[in-house]
Amino acid sequence: MITTFELNNIIGRQVSFKDCDPREKLVKVIGNFYHYDLASGTNVVPEETYVIKHAEGNVLILQKK
Repeated sequence: MITTFELNNIIGRQVSFKDCDPREKLVKVIGNFYHYDLASGTNVVPEETYVIKHAEGNVLILQKK
């Protein structure tokens, strides 16, 4: 379930490779670390920008911009 905080502050935010820790599958958003999965099922790429599309529990779903 998506909370109001997630809708107002996290969903739709852009993140880059520098915000991600691919080994631990963590992304830093607003100073906090969250687990993430990619919508495309691949790995984060340094030259790409990603948008947080959805939250499933404590996992953020990232999609290439």
